[in-house]
Amino acid sequence: MDHPREAATSFRYARSMQAEQEGVHRVEIPGLEGPLEVQEPSLVRGLVVRHGGRVVSKKSFFGRSYVLPGANGSPVELEVWADGLRGVVQVRGAGIERVLGEPIPVWLAVAAAIPFLLAVVGGALGGVIGAIAWSLNRAIASRRDLHVVVRLGAMAALSGVAVLAWIVAATAFSLLLHGAS
Repeated sequence: MDHPREAATSFRYARSMQAEQEGVHRVEIPGLEGPLEVQEPSLVRGLVVRHGGRVVSKKSFFGRSYVLPGANGSPVELEVWADGLRGVVQVRGAGIERVLGEPIPVWLAVAAAIPFLLAVVGGALGGVIGAIAWSLNRAIASRRDLHVVVRLGAMAALSGVAVLAWIVAATAFSLLLHGAS
């Protein structure tokens, strides 16, 4: 790797690999100049779509359609959305349909949803705590840099913490309503 071009190619490859690990996918779309960059959503921010280094706004607030200027001047409409159950991002339009990222196994998605059982036992309070725990479990389940046994252990521990949080919250709520006897 003595030649500058080899170093630049190696750097681009390393940068591309780093971007994939950070949840940024680059996809070539027919009719667009340059790749579309899609950043997977996290717990604190939603899906981010970029083209030409600029963030692209959705066509409507609740929709999943994006309109981008095409290479020939005509608009290119794409649908981009995060599939929360499978842990992937999907892109459809301009004659393509692509799944970005590696889907998590179904059994791991089911294991992540176990805290939702708190809604059955604990009503609305259990449902809220279960939903929060599920979203955190989904983030853990999609961490492909961790071994599956570590992910399962962390999800089980988090589910246990959610049950304890529900017990503490339900007890505090009951004491607040009925007072200490």
